[in-house]
Amino acid sequence: MLKRFSFALGLLLCALLLPLRTAAASPPVTKSWAYIVMDADTGQVLAEKNADQKAFPASITKVLTAALALESCSPEETFTMSEEAVFSLEQGATHIALSPGEEVSVEQMLYATMLASANDAANGLAGHAGGSISAFVERMNAQARALGANDTHFVNANGLHDENHYTTARDFARITRWALTIPGFREVFGADEYRMAPTNLQRESRNFGTYNCLTVESAYTYEGASGGKLGWTPEADHTFVAVAERGGMELILVALKSESKWQKFQDAVALYDYCFANFQRAGISTSGLPTSVPLVDGQDQPVGEVRLSLPETLPVDLPAEVEASRVQLRAQLPDSYRQDAAISPTYGLYLEGEALYTAPLDYALDLAEPDVQSALSEADPQVDKEEKGLMATLLPWIVGAGVLLLILRRRAVIRRRKRRKQLRDQRLGRTAAQASSVSRPAQSGYRGSSALRQKAGPSDYRGASAPRQKAGQGSYRRTSTGGSVRIP
Repeated sequence: MLKRFSFALGLLLCALLLPLRTAAASPPVTKSWAYIVMDADTGQVLAEKNADQKAFPASITKVLTAALALESCSPEETFTMSEEAVFSLEQGATHIALSPGEEVSVEQMLYATMLASANDAANGLAGHAGGSISAFVERMNAQARALGANDTHFVNANGLHDENHYTTARDFARITRWALTIPGFREVFGADEYRMAPTNLQRESRNFGTYNCLTVESAYTYEGASGGKLGWTPEADHTFVAVAERGGMELILVALKSESKWQKFQDAVALYDYCFANFQRAGISTSGLPTSVPLVDGQDQPVGEVRLSLPETLPVDLPAEVEASRVQLRAQLPDSYRQDAAISPTYGLYLEGEALYTAPLDYALDLAEPDVQSALSEADPQVDKEEKGLMATLLPWIVGAGVLLLILRRRAVIRRRKRRKQLRDQRLGRTAAQASSVSRPAQSGYRGSSALRQKAGPSDYRGASAPRQKAGQGSYRRTSTGGSVRIP
């Protein structure tokens, strides 16, 4: 029986990571209060500042809104805008003038949410995908926890300010890393423009365009940039999340509390230049890792194994001057896994004792059939030792039980023999009583017609019917009818 559980995306346990401390150049000075640059493939962090400090995300919140909507809805689905989605916005919030009762598609609302940063569109997606906006926000928080974004909390689906709506640069990089794995998300995240067709309540088309200067022609256009999302509120300042790829490395950048509209792009370009210039992708051989771990039940009896799925090499981003041979690969594996407990095989890459990153390993549970499990138990020395100990404890009881059964059986045989003897004696006693009533004639042999004869004595009794009287001067003769007459 094979049960597969894939952890290929490395989402649950990725990276309590630190940037490399090597001879590589130091990261550039930025005016963004917090930032992080994370490898989208491995979760390795190449640069960071205040990455675990809480801040308001503003409209980059919509990255998670769009990803969750795509996860549960088809872009072709249509729905009707609700009054809550339209009228729950605060005055001055960005919108595309959607109306209650307007029929729209998921695709249209996705592009309106990501390109135009329309808060009414984000509300519409949340209400449709979650059944209600509040239920959808609960899903957002659940997804954040599942990704290890424990310093993040959402109150709405659009990012409008609330004191309890916050995140960190590290948490939001994890969220973006997951979003990039959702089918269809990259297309929306990387779009430059979109035209929304007329609806039942709007005769005119609506046109949306991106404000991400990294992907459009501008002073900050960046080769390899493939998508991004901007945000701003007075409380959050400017926020930004972007993705760019060069040299086989795809890097996620999150910047929080940037000072100005353009500063976030300047910081992004400087950080990307630093990372792509000073790091290169390398592969670390997995030949030293074990390929399986025993699987046991609640009594520590073998029931199968956890088979690890290992690529020939694991990716890592190393400073340009560091050779891959200096990197150590370590697996975090127990001696065995309990069948009823969490299974989380991981590995880590280390440079001079410092963690580059850790990530989960793919695995499969290979459960043995019952007869195979029995064979595994017999083959296990520990199991065999325990079984011998158990037999040593039970053997005296088994022997005692056998002796007791023999005693009880012997007593039963003796009782049956006594019973048979009693029955036989009773039959013989009845026969003797009957025989004592037969007459015994003098000087004669045995008389009478019964099978049991008695010898005649001084008195001559004849017949076997009614009681006889002793003969006087005459004798008695039995008649043919069984009676008797006296003969003078």
